[in-house]
Parts: sequence; structure tokens; C-alpha cells
Amino acid sequence: MASSTAAAGSIRSAGDQNGPLTGVTVIELRGERLATSLCGRVLADLGARVLVAESRLTVAHDQPEVDAYLHRGKLLVDHVGDDELGALLRSADVVIVDDFGVAEEVVGSVPEGAPPLVSITDYGFAGAPGGSEFLLQAEGGLAAMHDTESGMPVWTNAPIGETTAAAFAAATALGALIGREVPSVVAPKRYDVSVLESVLNLLAAPTMQGQIPGAGPYLQPIQMVPGVMRTLDGWVLLVAINDAHWERLRRLLAVPELDDERFDSLDRRFQHAAEVRALVAPAVATRSTATWQELGTAHSVPITAVLAPEQASAIPELRAAGFFATSSGGIHYPTAPIRRRGTPLPTQEPARRVGVAEAVGGSATGKRKAAWQVDHRSPLRGIRVADMTHYAAGPYGSCYLAALGADVIHVEAPARPDYLRMTGVDRTRDQWWERNPWWHLVDRGKRDVAIDLRVPDGQAALRRLLKSCDILIENFSARVLDDNGLDEVSLRELNPDLVVVRVPAFGLDGPWRDRPGMAFDMDALSGSAFCTGAADEPPLLSGAIFDPLTGMLAATAALAGLLRRQTGGSAATYEVPLIGAALLAMAVNGIIGQQDATVRRGNRDPAGSVRQIARSSDGRAVAASIPLRCWGAITGATDATTEGTPEEELARLIGRSPAARVVERIEEIGGRAVVVSNGTDALSHPALIRRGRVIAAAPHPVVGEIRQLGYPVAPGVSDESAVGTPAPLFGQDTRAVLSELGYDEAEIASLIERGVAADEYSPAPAPRPDRSNTHLKESAI
Repeated sequence: MASSTAAAGSIRSAGDQNGPLTGVTVIELRGERLATSLCGRVLADLGARVLVAESRLTVAHDQPEVDAYLHRGKLLVDHVGDDELGALLRSADVVIVDDFGVAEEVVGSVPEGAPPLVSITDYGFAGAPGGSEFLLQAEGGLAAMHDTESGMPVWTNAPIGETTAAAFAAATALGALIGREVPSVVAPKRYDVSVLESVLNLLAAPTMQGQIPGAGPYLQPIQMVPGVMRTLDGWVLLVAINDAHWERLRRLLAVPELDDERFDSLDRRFQHAAEVRALVAPAVATRSTATWQELGTAHSVPITAVLAPEQASAIPELRAAGFFATSSGGIHYPTAPIRRRGTPLPTQEPARRVGVAEAVGGSATGKRKAAWQVDHRSPLRGIRVADMTHYAAGPYGSCYLAALGADVIHVEAPARPDYLRMTGVDRTRDQWWERNPWWHLVDRGKRDVAIDLRVPDGQAALRRLLKSCDILIENFSARVLDDNGLDEVSLRELNPDLVVVRVPAFGLDGPWRDRPGMAFDMDALSGSAFCTGAADEPPLLSGAIFDPLTGMLAATAALAGLLRRQTGGSAATYEVPLIGAALLAMAVNGIIGQQDATVRRGNRDPAGSVRQIARSSDGRAVAASIPLRCWGAITGATDATTEGTPEEELARLIGRSPAARVVERIEEIGGRAVVVSNGTDALSHPALIRRGRVIAAAPHPVVGEIRQLGYPVAPGVSDESAVGTPAPLFGQDTRAVLSELGYDEAEIASLIERGVAADEYSPAPAPRPDRSNTHLKESAI
């Protein structure tokens, strides 16, 4: 891997000059939090000229290598006085800020015509500051996904909320840019991204679980079955989402007791999770992690090593695909999570310091004009999106485009609906394929067509659709489009103006290009699982959190591609690998881990505060964080003993009082405490209600009215009426869309009669598993 070091003062320090945002100027104004810097880093990787004004970033205990990573590709502007701030702001296209007081000051003083401002705050601009990643994960439901052997939730020990807020802020900034400079529209000056709401959006499905008849219970903690298991020399993740995975894994393990109909479906394996794991564990422990990975690859079984964050950069397949670069100090760091096909990966030079005059003089703002008439609440109205996504990551990104006003047309197969429809539901219910909460989360606001892409007439219909679209987004494995005659050259010949966003698991190039992968795999490979849990207990998974994060980065890529097209540039293909999003979230942990090896530490803070999650006297889990300077005050003001560690003492203190009193008591002496949420009660959170983030969707024909979370941005850059449109029925828009594509009624009827298209789903009876041999058979691989 070549070093990314280059001569100081290189022009490439002002962003990737080949990126879709070349010519866009972004200001990070006095950023103190990680989300602000990560947002700027994503935009710089896309080619924006990012100016950091008076950054006081103190992340990661003053780790210089972390600071260097966050500011690569940016310009650091020194000594910005009050009289120079206005000129600096007028030179920008968008401003990113997180300081509460500064944001209020800027909002009140920015002159007319100044750029949109995107602030990132704990609870929203109108809420009180003072949260932390630890507390926000506890309050937002993420900590409750992990249950230690003591029965207490634990946070991820990674900046998942900050990274997700950064992705929302980047997409918000680009949505605001598309909608500006339109004379008939007065866009708001400020958009605010809430970190708490960003965490809740990672887990938004739980808020709908109890509202949908037949959806099944919301299981917590959420750990895959079999899940993370100990090997001879480490840990490995075994995943069996579908029937084929389970049959192959069962035969590979050669444990006769697993040949039991109680374990046939994923839902039933969850019900019997402890028994399944007890049967699997002895077999897994007989081989090394590397051996299990080799067996998984050879037999098409999802088996993934569970690695520490610093170990990810040593994976040869990821290095070969360009997922890491190396600093002059020998530190490996993740490359851009969004890649533009046909151009070199942006390596990004070290940050360079400039004066205000140079910063203002290099701006190209004001040279762009909108190519279509837009409303800032629906900046993509008139844009059509072909949505060839499935499961969660890709659909989440296209769903955000629908919320921005785009006409998103989701494509399914007549006999094989989106697999997301098929899981986590009671199949004895009427129209059970319309009841999955995640489906209602990531496919709201879309239209739905069913076309068989395996036959020539179906492929012809798809080509008509693509020719009519502005954006294509898909998340198949890398070879699928190519195998269906939709390679890069063919797509450009079909529609030269098509912005293509591809969301493969491990990228479109490299040794793992054809390897499938899910969010659980990224949890294991990136180091997220390794960081989560008690020191002497197994690593813990965090569900599908990297799916929404990847989806928002995919939406960001689509918006950047549209902006490039709007400014006269050509359309291009962008890839947003799932592993790239996970590595972005774990970048800080990985860099620190290369200097000080990562260990699991539960909820303990190695420096700066005493932290704990424990049960209060009324049985509620409370997360508390008390600065060391205040610790003496709380112990001195109680009859507490000093036996054990501070964390043990804090747990005893929490257990002596009801939750409400614990929160009051700790905040009285300068600490912070929150009641731990599992995410299901988010719709009643005061901060969300105050910001208008709870939305009642129009009644769905099968499941009725669903109240759900809006996106964590206020005032919404998205159209809440689109967010409130229910997810479509299977094939409900097939006839209408085919008609729009030029098919007459007779042709449409023929396509449906022959099974090339469908406007409803008729599930076939599920085949019984083959139990003729419990051992692995070559014919089954």
C-alpha cells in the first residue's frame, strides 16, 4: 500500500479534485465533536474544499494520529476574527457547526444570501446539550441490544451515534445545496441534526414492532444465532439467515442434534437460541478461526472472523481492494467510504494551514445554478430513481431519496419478493409478506413493481425503466449487474445521464468482490463486535446498525452525483461498500488500537469519568456518567462505602433509589444520567415530540396506521408527507409504471399472464428441508 504522504501545500489538500463536489466550499465552524469532523471528511473525500475554522477538536484524548486522519484533505484556517467571519461565511456553500452558542450567534448574524447552516447537536437545537456517546447510546436504545452475563446493557465503546449523525449531516448539506439559489423559494438558514435521533434511526424498527399485527415480538438483546462463538484461538461469527445457509452450516458442523425441525427457521432458532448455541459451541471450539473462515468460503456458509479494530487493516483482501491507506507515521486508516468509478481513490493529503484571505480567495461559490425548479422540502421532486435494492442498506438510502421528493420505484421479482418481507413475521397471518417492520421503515414513500429480470421481456422492461430514470441504486453482489448485461458501458449507452449508486458488501474490485456480506459480517470484521461487551465475556453484535449508516452514505453519493450533473459534469457510477461504512465508524478505534491494543471494557471509562449502567430500586436500568472531579462530591454526600471499584460503587448508588431520583441526584452534583431505553418507547420521547419527529403515516391497506420516526433533521430538509406515505404492497404499481413506460393494456396483461410481471404475490408452499444426510454433501454446496 502506497503512503498517502505528499508535499506540504499541495493543492490536493483542498479536497479530491476529481470528486463530484469539486468547486463546492464547506466550512467546519469551530467544530468540537467527532460528527462535525467526520461529516467534513466525507465531503472532502467527495471533492469539496473543506475549511476548518478554529477547530477545538479534543477527541480521543488528544491522539494526534486521530486528528490527522479527521482533517486529511482539509484546509485549517487560522485566526478568524469576528470581522472576518462574515467574509468567510459568504465564501462558502454550506457551513457545518456543532457549538451551541456559536450556532445561535451565526444564525442571528449571517447576512442574507449566506449559505445554509447544518448544526449537529445532542438533542436538537432546542434541546439541552450535555450528552455523550455513552449516554446517547443508552437513551437511544443501542446499549439495550447488548446484554452481558450480569444482565446489564453495555454500550458499543465506539462512536456509532457520531458517525451516523455525520452521514445525516452530509446528506442534509447536499440536499440543501440542491435546493438553494431558486428565486421562488426561501430556504431556511439552518438545519439541525440530532445525535440522539440518529441513534434512534439506527433502530427505528422497534418503534413499529408492536404496532404491526403479526410482526412478532421485538427480541432484546439481539444476537445472531448461532452468532459469536469461541474457536481454538479467538472468535468467529456464524450466520444463518436463510434456509440454505442453515442447511449448509448444519452439515458442516456435523452435530446430529441440530437436525431438529424446531431449528428450521431463523425465527424459531431465536426462540431456542440458548439450546442452539450449546450444541454448536463444542464443535466450533475444535478448530481455529482461520480454518473456520476457509471452510465457510469453500462451502458458501457465512463464517467471519471477529477481529479487533486494529486488525482490520491487516486483512489482505481489504488492503488489496484499497480500503486502507498509510500515513507517514505508519498508521493505517480507512480510505473514502464513497468511491467514484473510473477515478483514483482520494488518498487525501495532510491538512494545510492557510490564512483567511487565501481561504476566501479560493472559493468558487455562486457559480452554480439549479438545473430544475425545486422546493427546499422536496429538492428531488421530478427526479426518478430505479431502486434495485433488497434487505436493508440499499433500501434505506433510496428511502431517503423518496423523502426528498424523488419518485422511487422499487423493483422485485414476481416469484421472489425482497427477502426483507420474508423474515421476522408470523406466516400464518393473512398477507404476512406485508408485515415486516423493517420493510415499513426502509420502503416507505416508494412505488413497487414486480418484474422477472431473468427473461428477455423482463430485461426489456427494466431497460425502459432505466432509460427514464435519473438515478439507479442497487446492492446486489458485484457480478449481478454485469451478468445481466448492465455493466458500466451498457448502462452509459442506455442512459448517459444516469447516476449509478452501487452498494456491494466488499466493493466492486478486489479478491472479495463476489463475496456476499451483511451488517453482521461488518460488525465482526470492523472491530465493532470485539469492542462491545465485558472484558471476560464474548464479543457482542449490534444488530444491523451498519445498514442505515451505509444507506445514508449511499444517499449522499446519489446527491453528490446529482450536484455534479447539475453543474455541467457528467453522470458517473459511485460505489458505497458496506465494509467501508463500518470502517468509517470504527476508524478512531482502529487508529488508537494500532498504538494501544483494544480491550473490551464494558461500560468503564479508562479516563475522565466514572460510568456505569445498573438497576435502580424500581427495576429500571440507569446509565450514569460522573466526571472524576465530581466523584468525591457524590460519595461524600451519601452513606456509600468505598469498597470495590468506583464502577461497583456507582452501581450500588444507582440501586438505592428509584430511577427518577437517581437521575436527579447525579445531575445535582454535576454528572449526567438517563434511563436506558430499548427503542420501543422512542415515539414518546419529549425531545422528538418537541421537534416534530414523530410522524403518523397514512393507513396501510394491511397493517393500518403506523406512527414512526422522521429523519433526525429539523426543520426537515425532507418532505414529511413523503416520509408519511406507507410502504407499498407487493407489485401495487406494476401496471401504472409499465403504462408510463409505454406498454399498452394488452401488453401489460400479457406480461402478467406469462409471469414476466406481477401485481400481487402468491406464495408457494415452503419445501421441507432435506434430512437424508446430516453430513456435508458436495451436491449441496
